[in-house]
Amino acid sequence: MEQDTVKAVKRTTGLVLILAVVAGLIGILLWLFGSPWGASDAQKAVQAYVAQTYPDQGLEVEKAEYRLSTRGYQARVEDKEKEDVFFTVSVKDGQILSDSYETDVIEKGNTVRRLEEAYTALVQEKLEEVELSVAVRPSVRLDSASLEKVQLGMAFSLEDTLQYSLMLALLYFVEQDNRIW
Repeated sequence: MEQDTVKAVKRTTGLVLILAVVAGLIGILLWLFGSPWGASDAQKAVQAYVAQTYPDQGLEVEKAEYRLSTRGYQARVEDKEKEDVFFTVSVKDGQILSDSYETDVIEKGNTVRRLEEAYTALVQEKLEEVELSVAVRPSVRLDSASLEKVQLGMAFSLEDTLQYSLMLALLYFVEQDNRIW
């Protein structure tokens, strides 16, 4: 009878330990990747916020994604008709933490980034045509004096009067012990 009791206690203890490990693993996974119900709640919170804050703008909310760095969720909000009208809304525990509409749309951050990327791609293409002996990575940035001239949705054009700064980074590799530095 005592042996049966000892076996039952061992089984129960083993089962409790296994359940504790499984619960711990589930907790870690939820902490790292968020939960489906948390994403759903964040999605609803962002949709309500956008409907209240930006009514009549035809904005669509994409799926909310978990961000470990804030332990909250972030959703992209965009206007499918206007390429530069998109921003992110961050949510934690059902509360809106931040909204990038001001910097991305009002201050034309999306348009500036798109124009800079287009000019950078053009410069990269031209540099590749020249076939330089060293690798060069261009980076084109809009001059601060031209920021006021940028208009939301402005098209890329070589004829515009915007001033840009060009930075070229020389990429060189030193091979040492069969490793590239």
